[in-house]
Amino acid sequence: MTTLLCENLTLRLGGRAVVDGFSESFEPGSLSVLVGPNGVGKTTLLRALARSLAPSAGRVLLDGVPVAAVPRPAYARRVAWLPQSPDARSLAGFPVRAAVAAGRLPHAGFFGALTRRDEEAVDRALEATGLTPLAGADAGSLSGGETRRMFLAAALAQEADILLLDEPFEGLDAEARASLAVLLRAQLAAGRTVVLATHDLAPIGSIPHRVIEMAPLGEGTQRLRRATLAEPLPAPDAASRLCGEAVPQESPRPERAGEDRFRIAAEGGVRCGPAFARDGVAKRLRFLLLLILAVAVLCAATARGCPPGLLWSYRVPRLLCAFSVGGILAVAGCVYQTLFRNPLASPYTLGTASGATLGACLATALSAGAAPVGGAAFAGAILSLALVRACGGSGARTARLLLGGIACAYLFGAGTMLCQLALSPWESFSMAHWSLGGIVVPEGPWRFALPAAWCASLALAALSRPLDALLAGDDAALSHGLDPARLRLSLLAASALLVACAVAVCGPVGFVGLLVPHVARLAAGGAHRRLLPACAIGGGLFLALCDAAARALPLAATPPVGVVTAALGAPALVFLLARKSSVAG
Repeated sequence: MTTLLCENLTLRLGGRAVVDGFSESFEPGSLSVLVGPNGVGKTTLLRALARSLAPSAGRVLLDGVPVAAVPRPAYARRVAWLPQSPDARSLAGFPVRAAVAAGRLPHAGFFGALTRRDEEAVDRALEATGLTPLAGADAGSLSGGETRRMFLAAALAQEADILLLDEPFEGLDAEARASLAVLLRAQLAAGRTVVLATHDLAPIGSIPHRVIEMAPLGEGTQRLRRATLAEPLPAPDAASRLCGEAVPQESPRPERAGEDRFRIAAEGGVRCGPAFARDGVAKRLRFLLLLILAVAVLCAATARGCPPGLLWSYRVPRLLCAFSVGGILAVAGCVYQTLFRNPLASPYTLGTASGATLGACLATALSAGAAPVGGAAFAGAILSLALVRACGGSGARTARLLLGGIACAYLFGAGTMLCQLALSPWESFSMAHWSLGGIVVPEGPWRFALPAAWCASLALAALSRPLDALLAGDDAALSHGLDPARLRLSLLAASALLVACAVAVCGPVGFVGLLVPHVARLAAGGAHRRLLPACAIGGGLFLALCDAAARALPLAATPPVGVVTAALGAPALVFLLARKSSVAG
């Protein structure tokens, strides 16, 4: 088993020392309880033990090795963390089982599928927390107590030697607390280490534990008080299923009462089990029928009244261009919405599309060829990403990245308008027309670059499990062995390059990256394993249909496809938002 040791630990928040000179050892099979008033550093200390917060001085050792030297996935396999206020609202559309399965990420890795052992660990965690009846329920529809148990189950599924629990009894009623206390006893009996912060010692009163009483720094950093109880821990053969041990046929009454309380949750009207599965199958069948209908309409619109020579030399390449660009923008929008946990995020959120547009406009103004225009668009996208990264600071926090992206979008938009003013009236009109977005027949290397970029956007589905973990917040991602800041920047860079490729050929096309991910979630759910392919296909079909509609309009000239996407996308987005508001109300 694993020993966690703090040596003269000092932690600062906002320039103020919260914990100073903390030294303590957490041995296998021990329960350590952090108590004290708000603001004395209980949560801060747990964050440091979970590697969510770097110490200002001192160090944390894992079996004598500084934790900073341990890779994050390896650390997550040995130390699991339940944050204080986990939020499941961004997990709407995820089954509870999928949210709990995120705890197996340190074992399976970025690209690994769940093995039978992983599935069994998830089943044990669900059963131990009483969530088995809710395994198929929507994670975003759970109550506060159920949400806390779901994140606790994810931590238990990690099968770590050390459990760090921040206010685990919060939001639970008396019977649920009793059941959780039984689970803690089983963990201790299996030799695991438990460190928890709480304001209420009553639920663990019958469990041998030691109290670390923390006080404001002016009164002393912490005082250690040990409580040794007469009641022994359960024998190892009475440990819970979570530890892989056999469970006695007759359970004590408190445990049975707690389990009964947990199982009543399935009767509360939450969709779960076969009904939830049938609803998902019906939704996917409707989506498949819509796809077949969209493909039929596209084929008919493309081949209608067109000679074979023109069909294969112009209309089919244009159709493939629209499909590729639409899929790229939709996948990029989906990735941005996940990274920001914001349903209104799009390829314009970070100024990526605006930076690529400015680069392409500058290259066009200099009368460069197609390749320099594409290179300039890439350079503009990378420049926007670098500026946003500088605005985000060393931590690359989501809110600062978002604000930096909005500022960069306005900055690059102003640069594009100045570029247009410096041109002749006809060149300025042509550039303004291009900036509205339009589908063209790609030439030269772009004939292969666009399909390759679409395939690359589809390949992002290989990162579906890390993306799923990011939806639960940075704390949850850290507890599962991820580095959220580094992963976020890597995904932003990949998305920026994809968007730059699309903008270099067709200009900035709006609403695709904002609307399509919302529609795809209704059909494929929130799990990125299905959501990203649905965005790649749905975005391509949507933009191709919009281009066909633009060509079918009885106008003297074909309008830019960006005008059609805005005209169709704005009402559709308003309808979706109104529908979600009515469901939430």
